Amino acid sequence: FNNQDFVNDFTNVIFGDNQQSVKDYFSKNSYGRYIVEPAKETEGTANDGVIDLTLDIAHPNCHSKNDATCDSKLNEAFKAAYDKLDRYVDLSTYDLNNDDKITPDELSVMFVFAGYDKSAGSVNTPYIWPHRYSHNAIEIDGKTIRDYCLFADFQGDHQSTMGVIAHELGHLMLGLPDLYSYKHSGSVGQWGLMGGGSWASKQGDTYAG
Repeated sequence: FNNQDFVNDFTNVIFGDNQQSVKDYFSKNSYGRYIVEPAKETEGTANDGVIDLTLDIAHPNCHSKNDATCDSKLNEAFKAAYDKLDRYVDLSTYDLNNDDKITPDELSVMFVFAGYDKSAGSVNTPYIWPHRYSHNAIEIDGKTIRDYCLFADFQGDHQSTMGVIAHELGHLMLGLPDLYSYKHSGSVGQWGLMGGGSWASKQGDTYAG
């Protein structure tokens, strides 16, 4: 964004082999039947699945639960992003069933916003709340795309951890539901990724998640 620089590199956090990563998590939990692979693209390190963009607009700095204009701000950002990333990836190659739509089972698109994660209790701005949703339909390479998930560069004073990434990708890639209550106590707690487990940690971890 033109008012907030991006800092961290998430390539290995998501796609890293033989380490604590999103790819490793889904591979182990599916006994090797579900493998997260990077998309083919030509920006930066080719085919690492990461496209680094700077948008000529301000960071949305919002959460839709308390800002009625948040959806329009986000849609502006997504449109600006697709306008720029079109030169680096051919989305038409991912339309596997030739229905002129790109769906998450064909290509899962995750946006990483510069700035801070509001769900982690950050008081810093600009912030965004990690989520999975659908933006306004965007046509690119003759195909329509709508589905996405996103998270932020920072949780407080440190790089966002893999828990929130795996949680939101669980929604997007596999259609997994949240396993926590929006209004009351009671859920699978720390025992499940789609509950509080996205904020869990193991011995030796510096940060939760």
